Amino acid sequence: MHRSPLSPLLLTALALALLLGMPAWTAPGQPATKPPPNQTAEYPASGLKIGSDVIRPGEVLPMVFGIVGPPDQVRAMRSKKEADDYVMFSYFAQGFSLDINQKNHVQGILVESRGVEVSGVPFHVGDTKQDVLKAWGDPDRTQSKVLAYWRRGVYVSCDESDKVTSLFLTAPGQVEKPADGRAPVGG
Repeated sequence: MHRSPLSPLLLTALALALLLGMPAWTAPGQPATKPPPNQTAEYPASGLKIGSDVIRPGEVLPMVFGIVGPPDQVRAMRSKKEADDYVMFSYFAQGFSLDINQKNHVQGILVESRGVEVSGVPFHVGDTKQDVLKAWGDPDRTQSKVLAYWRRGVYVSCDESDKVTSLFLTAPGQVEKPADGRAPVGG
């Protein structure tokens, strides 16, 4: 009797699932576990639009693998605090990377290709800084060619010629509004 081997793609996904200490699949008939979307009342979380699906910060790893499959490269990333260590999944052919935290949730998305569609962001890699400012106005903060729209969870990197080189998407920051109605704290 001839047995067909498991596909390399499936083996890679299973190996990553075991390596990261998560179940490789959800039992049939069980509801999929998905955290509530990371968003503020003012700004919904932006994400990668792939077909009819959107991958946002906070999504669980099995859902990500179900949409884009295993990555081209996996790198362990060290933080100042061990509790903040994460794994970077790079999808070179698609032009993006995902940062996966120790809870197996997407904590950040780095978009480096104009061909990647991003939901909730009206500009793309390759557009100009002026396009960004025209769409969203002044950023919450600017530092070294990075426009930080932390309330929206979007960080825009520009080069010396003011072209957008990458977008980093994360959960939108919490905007605390004082009871007296003044401007939000932290901006």
